[in-house]
Amino acid sequence: MEKNIITIVDCFVSNDSVLSKLKNSLYNLKNHGNKILLISNTLPPNEIINLTDYFIYNHENKLFKEKYENMNYVDLWKTFPEIAIHEITEEFQKHGLSVLCNLFNGLDLAASLGFTHFQRIEVDDLYTDESYDFMKKIPQLCENENKKCLFYKNYDDVSFHYYYSEIYFFINNFFRIKNENDYKNYLKLFGHNNSFKPVEVYMFDNLKKIKESEVVIRDGISDMTKDFKGTIWNTESSKSTLHEKYEGCTSKIYNIKNQNGICILTYNHNNHPVDRKIIVKLKDKTDQLHHSLQFINSWSYNIYYEEVEGIEVYDLETNKFLYTVDNLDIKDYIELK
Repeated sequence: MEKNIITIVDCFVSNDSVLSKLKNSLYNLKNHGNKILLISNTLPPNEIINLTDYFIYNHENKLFKEKYENMNYVDLWKTFPEIAIHEITEEFQKHGLSVLCNLFNGLDLAASLGFTHFQRIEVDDLYTDESYDFMKKIPQLCENENKKCLFYKNYDDVSFHYYYSEIYFFINNFFRIKNENDYKNYLKLFGHNNSFKPVEVYMFDNLKKIKESEVVIRDGISDMTKDFKGTIWNTESSKSTLHEKYEGCTSKIYNIKNQNGICILTYNHNNHPVDRKIIVKLKDKTDQLHHSLQFINSWSYNIYYEEVEGIEVYDLETNKFLYTVDNLDIKDYIELK
């Protein structure tokens, strides 16, 4: 069968940083000869749409809303020349429902347009030219081994950063998710009851029931690093993962790796300036901090080497009280470089 391959890009354009990475990603994909299907729950500017071959706009950004049990924890880390910030948070992907629904909608359209195979990438992965060249080799790699698809697998999940498959093979072998009720049925069918599982585990579960003779499985760490040489993974974190109380800007307590102090750090996920007033409750007194974050992904911190009992966080402009954080069972930490 002659292959007709589409590259699927699913991107929620939440800020200028994501928009810039989306533009660069689409430009690079086109420059390397890819046909592109962009799917988004936001309406990007025309210059973005003009870089695609097909575009699906779904105004309904489906997010998980039900209560789930037995959350695992994940390290959402960011690194800068001066500091690495590690946030150990529950692995609850509110946007995962939209991602899965959009994927199947995109495959339906691609198949109707005559495409036979697809590859899916993430916009916030910064691929090198060597990585794009490797993508071009994957269809032949699968054909040489008489396989239908290629995935990168870890110990108990499958990477969502890149995968390749025959379209109808994926549609026929992966449990279709159209809404949250379908997702809950998937959990029951695969023996998870009401325990939340991220999209990477959803992929892992579905792959387990497919014959190994039909799939190229590569290691999600060693092979992926070698195959996508120089690629920088996961350069954006979604504001949709944050609790509403933060209003897009987190002021939290962090431990300091290999030190006894406590760090009070504020990180701005918004596309606009934010000013926070933080009341630090020490053992015998209180202290007041002002963290001014002028742009997205900006941060500010203070370190205390005395006992911190907790913090109260306010919006400085309105003096609105937002939330408190007690210094109890703190999992987040920073590394000073």
